[in-house]
Amino acid sequence: LTLDDLQLENVTWRFRVFRNPLVNAFAMPNGSIYVNAGLLALLDDESQLVSILAHEIIHVRNRHTYSSYLDSRKKMVAIHVVAAFGTYAGSDAITLGFSHILGLTMLGYSRKLEKEADLEGLQMMFTSNHNPSGMADALKQLAKDIEVPLHGEGLLLYSDHPHLKDRIAYISETIEKTADKKTIAPNELAAQKSRYLKMCEEVRRYNSKLAIEKGLYRTAVYNARQAYELNPQAAENIVSLADAHFALDARTSEPTAQELSNKGKKETRKLKSKLTLDEEDKALAATPIGKEQQQKNQAEAEKLYRQAIQLAPDHAEAYRGLGELLEKKSQFAEAITAYRKYLDVRPDAFDRLLISRRIKTLEGKPPVPRSERKRLG
Repeated sequence: LTLDDLQLENVTWRFRVFRNPLVNAFAMPNGSIYVNAGLLALLDDESQLVSILAHEIIHVRNRHTYSSYLDSRKKMVAIHVVAAFGTYAGSDAITLGFSHILGLTMLGYSRKLEKEADLEGLQMMFTSNHNPSGMADALKQLAKDIEVPLHGEGLLLYSDHPHLKDRIAYISETIEKTADKKTIAPNELAAQKSRYLKMCEEVRRYNSKLAIEKGLYRTAVYNARQAYELNPQAAENIVSLADAHFALDARTSEPTAQELSNKGKKETRKLKSKLTLDEEDKALAATPIGKEQQQKNQAEAEKLYRQAIQLAPDHAEAYRGLGELLEKKSQFAEAITAYRKYLDVRPDAFDRLLISRRIKTLEGKPPVPRSERKRLG
């Protein structure tokens, strides 16, 4: 994309990446456009990223932020009028209901402005050396149920955006009806895809780590697996996937049909509102299905850690991850061996004191019988 024809008053184009695993992108009215690491890791083609940037550029060019602000001010006036009427009428419940509904409409841009950004952004892609179909493909990526969608649709953060299916439909229809659309040679499309995937290999590993910290364990597995499939001989990719499976614990790598049902989503919301992530892990592992899944994830993680060690004997993170896994499985002697190897390989480790104390604690614990270890997981 070229910004030569987009010289706007009080706008300086800047593009930045947020270290955030959530799938999102947004634009400030001054021309600063932000893309989350989570979105970069989800997309799998250069044209898809270009379509996101084109969409956000249109938001800035067409001053959508100001339009939304003026519209929101009108709605705020309406809220105050309704609130005043409700108080006068003695109907606080009705007042709060109307206020809540009106407040929800102020989140994000309107559907009209989102569609405008889609279609005008698509026109920008027609004049670039990128595949316009990348915009529809990007939305298809957003529609994936990697996590249980508790807010909005698929991985889309704002529930008042046009439905993804509708957006994909009108974008695809526009592409088909555009007679003078530029065609990109297949070898160029393949080169763009390969280039993007290679550039994002590290991003996917990094985002997998961020996702684990945020409790987005399935996202972590998804990102780590993408990096691993791109380069399965890289020890860092193997360890990243092992860490993700270990963190996944008693969950499946993809949401089940039950979890995606309305009842399942309600149960998940209830669980998350009452429990911390650790408490949620324990609750899931206490069920027979969760226990079985936990054992599968631990077995997969251990296999991957050992695979990384065999491939790169001096890869410190593989020993640390293996030590934590073996400790959780109550295999204390094996965990101590892995921890010591970690400190040998990385004598200047930032967590050396912590790991040394952990080793000392484990040395004081009696061996756990194999039958008991199996029961404890």
